[in-house]
Amino acid sequence: MSPQVNAGSIPVFAGILITLLGGFISYLTNKSIKLKEWQLILIKEDLTIRQKIYSDFLSQANKLILFSTQEKASSVKELDSIINYFSQIEILATEEVIEQSKKVVSCVLASNTQLTTSKIKTSTI
Repeated sequence: MSPQVNAGSIPVFAGILITLLGGFISYLTNKSIKLKEWQLILIKEDLTIRQKIYSDFLSQANKLILFSTQEKASSVKELDSIINYFSQIEILATEEVIEQSKKVVSCVLASNTQLTTSKIKTSTI
């Protein structure tokens, strides 16, 4: 009787083993997919943050340059926003982007100081 019980239990154990193996493969596949999804979400959020900071930085730079054509910034507080955005860029960006940002900030500062110099020359004449 013992050989008949063993022969009858083999398909049951094989079915359980195949089910467990299938479940484990499914678990690994889902885990891998979720991990990849999570990584892509992080990359997307990082790109969104960078895009926002870069666009705000360039917008503020343009605003300050246009403002400097009318009159010089009356206080350092008006230039504080561009420095704040530049600091954020320094934290997030690559060296190339940081170097280009420095050029933009230099241009903004120069446009405000050039206007001051030209006003001083005009007022002394």
